[in-house]
Amino acid sequence: MTENSQHAAGAATFSAETSLAQDIRAGLLGLAIAVGCLFLIIPVVHTFAAMSGPAVGGFFAAARVQARGRHAVTIGLTIGVGEAIVAWTIAGVLMAIGVVGRDTTTLLIVGGLDLLVFLYSSALGTLGAFFGGRG
Repeated sequence: MTENSQHAAGAATFSAETSLAQDIRAGLLGLAIAVGCLFLIIPVVHTFAAMSGPAVGGFFAAARVQARGRHAVTIGLTIGVGEAIVAWTIAGVLMAIGVVGRDTTTLLIVGGLDLLVFLYSSALGTLGAFFGGRG
């Protein structure tokens, strides 16, 4: 291997690491937008905004970094994981203060709902990131 090809391989590795970190940061930006749509929108449009929040967040995050291909998937997965953490935290608080029981059936239902939140948010975040990265 020549010195130039070693330098090119090193630069490719560095840019791949940098782009992954950039994708995750963009995904966190998309998560902030999605959670903002979930909690901060006025009640009249709250239902639509909460349901489309991951797609809107993915769109703006991908438009910011010009995401394509696997980068859009990384942004979508970051949004999905973040939304799942938010949902699990809310469920944990409700269990801690006694609003929701702690029996096995309830834990299975909460786990299933958290999985649905992850899949829904990841799918919409990825779809929004795909369309946002095209522009």
